[in-house]
Amino acid sequence: MNILSIDTSTDKVSVALKINNKVDVLENNQKIRASQIILSVIDEILKKNKIKSEDLKAITFNKGPASFTGTRIAASIAQAIGYSNNIPVFGISSLSLMAYSTNVEYKCKKMLCVKKAFGNLVYWAIFDIDKYKFSPISGNHLTNFNEIQIDTKDKYCVVSDCMDELFESKKLNDPNIIKINYTEHEPAKKLINYVVQEDDLEKSFNYEDTLPDYAGHSIND
Repeated sequence: MNILSIDTSTDKVSVALKINNKVDVLENNQKIRASQIILSVIDEILKKNKIKSEDLKAITFNKGPASFTGTRIAASIAQAIGYSNNIPVFGISSLSLMAYSTNVEYKCKKMLCVKKAFGNLVYWAIFDIDKYKFSPISGNHLTNFNEIQIDTKDKYCVVSDCMDELFESKKLNDPNIIKINYTEHEPAKKLINYVVQEDDLEKSFNYEDTLPDYAGHSIND
């Protein structure tokens, strides 16, 4: 099955293409706005693999919470390709992707995932994989560090891309907490792996699945 994956949630543009059991990844680390290069990167990976957009069977993208502009760009492109070809689009939460990647690598079951937002604010969510898989227990949140809530009675993995700031502000020194620094590595490929194990890839295009997730849209603030 041919699946295109798009991640423009950070400074790096990451695109991946799954063809049967092969996944090809193309990334651009240039300090250029994603809007200026994302279409050319997608075109390059499709041509490299001799695939046309109408040959795609599904699209996935990082829907945030993350950069407002980057998230909107990925959502718009996914909407356009998905709608024109009537194929499913899977918007995956950046925090759910963080939980999924950590579970695959470290086998963590209970997690607090924290992602730097802007200023003194962070996006965060709590996951219990055994009970809710990769859906956050109480949704995604946008708050400052000190408003993060976690019950340290249970053993938790704290996964974050801003670990030093988090522990300095929260003073989380409980022995039940395991610290895991999170770095973005081939995020578009991770999106494909997430979708393949999680979703029904045979459904049709649904606009609701393409909506981005950012502060002021669907983040609880």
